Amino acid sequence: MDSKKLEYIILYVLVGSTILVLSGIVRLFALTLGFDEFSANIAFVAAVAIISIIYLSIHVLLQSALIPIISRLLLKIPYFRKQQKIDKSLSESVRDQNNQKQLEQNSKLLETALQYTRTTFAPYASDDEIERLCEYIVIYSFGNQLKDVKPIKVKDLQSIDIFHFGWNIWSHFKPIRKNKQEDIALFLKLVFAITLKDVEIETIKKKLTFSEKKCEISLQKEL
Repeated sequence: MDSKKLEYIILYVLVGSTILVLSGIVRLFALTLGFDEFSANIAFVAAVAIISIIYLSIHVLLQSALIPIISRLLLKIPYFRKQQKIDKSLSESVRDQNNQKQLEQNSKLLETALQYTRTTFAPYASDDEIERLCEYIVIYSFGNQLKDVKPIKVKDLQSIDIFHFGWNIWSHFKPIRKNKQEDIALFLKLVFAITLKDVEIETIKKKLTFSEKKCEISLQKEL
């Protein structure tokens, strides 16, 4: 269980227990005053409601008014002002490190995808075609739209090979792009417009993982 959730659960249990105890005391006091059981129970319920309202009111007041005021007063003290700067510096450092790690991860994913693309299409396309395909892969990896696409010419490949290539690329970039399969289907339709001229985007999406016949490009769990 998340530690923050556990802290909230403990807090709510303590607050609830305190309210019930205080309300129970009110009920007992009502009984000592001569109230009947029904009236004492009414006093108990009323006490629960009143104490809960008081608690919530104090909580809201602290959150919205007193805590900000106290924080501003504390920040006038050099020690707390210095501590805040240290905390901000640490937070910024952690954020920068996380961003750097994310950039490195994205860079490695892209490099792997480009190497896979060059190796896979080496027997089926010219160097110029492959490099242009790599440019389109880069654009896809950043989630940008393709513009002025010049379709890639390939030889000895069937539509099923293109589908498999598309699924491999989609699956590879899924951790950072989290895009839908419609996106890779549209990418394939634009980039391999010659090979897929008679295939609809919806059909491409449905057949990304089909392997009903012999193919040159196989499905891969990892590039």
